[in-house]
Amino acid sequence: MRKLCLVPALLLAAASASAETPVKLWNDYVYNQPVESVKAEAGIFDCSQRGQQMFCRANVEFAGHKDWGEVFFFTNGRLKAVSLFAPISRAHFTDAAAAVRKTGMTPAVLTDHEDKVAFDFFQAKLQAKSMASIDRELATKETELLKGKKVGYVFIDAKTLLESVKSGNVTNAAQFFQIHAPRTLRTTEILLDEQGVAVSFRAPMAVQDETGKSMLEEKKSK
Repeated sequence: MRKLCLVPALLLAAASASAETPVKLWNDYVYNQPVESVKAEAGIFDCSQRGQQMFCRANVEFAGHKDWGEVFFFTNGRLKAVSLFAPISRAHFTDAAAAVRKTGMTPAVLTDHEDKVAFDFFQAKLQAKSMASIDRELATKETELLKGKKVGYVFIDAKTLLESVKSGNVTNAAQFFQIHAPRTLRTTEILLDEQGVAVSFRAPMAVQDETGKSMLEEKKSK
């Protein structure tokens, strides 16, 4: 099963914080939540494979669509990420992005078919562009990338992003994820490719703080 992860290319190092701080993933699910509390819910079934403990649920409603498959990823009985999957659909992709923005999150980066950064919100904001101008530029770039085979978003909390820009210490998304991202950071990553649409709710800095490895290293070790 595909496991979405766009942040690894940006994660090389991170600031550490208290491991006791709960990090919300999605809805009422939190990072390191015990597996027992998830698998007891209605509609949940074991879908573990290749040594990865997973639980799934079908026909989940999100962003106006009721055909998402939901997957909970666990390590040692603790929840590490939640992902939603749907067939190839631009509507699912754009509707998911719109729904995420309504929750108070904003795109940190937009990535292309090679997972390279095609739009960096931090850089755009530092150029003193207005939000309206940034939104127009982002929409244009998204439309362009949707003509290809792959496009992805990494969303973070809008307040965290804007405060980082105002601090004057962050010049781009890579620097934010490498140095300034707090342990409590949560990301929502949305990907459209030839396999379909995937939305992943993560706590990448908590994973790195806990394991001592970036998610890129984790991925390579598997």
